[in-house]
Amino acid sequence: MEKNFFEVFPVLKVSKQMEQLLADTQVQRVVSNPARTRLRVYLHGTRLIRKKDIFQLENHIKNQLFPQQELTVKIVERYQLSGQYTPETLIDLYKDSMLEEMKVYSLLIYNLFRCARIEFDTQNHMKLYLEDSIVAKSRVDELVEILYKVMRDRCGMELTIEPVFEPRKDRSRKEESDRQITNEIHRILARVQNPADHSEAQVEPAAPAQPAKQVSAGEPSAQTAARRPGGPRREYPLRRSDNPDVVYGRDFEDEAIAIDQIEGEMGEIAIRGKVLSVDTRELRSGEKSIVIVTLTDFTDSIVIKIFSKNEQLGELLSEIKKGAFLKIKGVTAFDRFDSELTLSSIAGIKKLRTLRNTGWIPVRKSGWSCTAIQK
Repeated sequence: MEKNFFEVFPVLKVSKQMEQLLADTQVQRVVSNPARTRLRVYLHGTRLIRKKDIFQLENHIKNQLFPQQELTVKIVERYQLSGQYTPETLIDLYKDSMLEEMKVYSLLIYNLFRCARIEFDTQNHMKLYLEDSIVAKSRVDELVEILYKVMRDRCGMELTIEPVFEPRKDRSRKEESDRQITNEIHRILARVQNPADHSEAQVEPAAPAQPAKQVSAGEPSAQTAARRPGGPRREYPLRRSDNPDVVYGRDFEDEAIAIDQIEGEMGEIAIRGKVLSVDTRELRSGEKSIVIVTLTDFTDSIVIKIFSKNEQLGELLSEIKKGAFLKIKGVTAFDRFDSELTLSSIAGIKKLRTLRNTGWIPVRKSGWSCTAIQK
């Protein structure tokens, strides 16, 4: 059940302007990991809050409510915006916040978006014009995925993004891009040489010297496939089991763990839950799509990423749909942009009739609310 922000954080002190914004903001849930080192606050609002204000709010929660505790606070915001917003007006109003967030994540991605030109040929179709360069071509999929996370997942905007590469016209932009890349390389080298002198800032690897084929998460590179005995990776059918409950991959009997018990990148695990949402995005190759599933077991939720051939997509989506109960085995991976754990490299998916031994118990601890724990 959603609660007003100041019902959950009644003693938190913020500026008057922030107080007005938060007055219309609801807390959907607050989740902590078992070690109490990470706190995630899920907000739902009808008014946009600038990202720099969200960052400041995270610091206020940490410093005012948990001053003596080693704790990372992450706010995950979702907006239900009025009909006056279109993707184009949202980009105009929210671009500075998007750049603020990208700058923390990666200077390369930040610089690509800062220098990009945006056009809308229809209300829900955006052309993203980028300079035709090695850096842009090697990182465009990552930039587009981040834009989808912000526009679709956070702000609920239906949008298709089409990257377009155009020849460089302004040499000063290239020089600025080269300078940013050089500075980031120096920072990476400094961290490698003196790891103890640097915080855990998120750093991107240097851009490749030669164009590289973009490889999706969970899929092996051509070099990896070539090293395997027998040559390239074999193509498998959608199902590799006689069990009628298996809808993807192979059968498995692993014990499922509660989502709120997942501690970092734990390797291969099994979870079970109810599908909250399903989204599909075609990869640039045009041969495969990524299916993005949000799953909850009522202790927490997690995003699952499944790669599928386009010709198998219809069969997969007929089984994986909103409201379905599933058991899934895959590998935990950390999404550095939104600091969320995901499940990818999916080995198998099975249908369930219902969830068992899972329920909601409201609790209150240390001045904040955690909306659910497992019975």
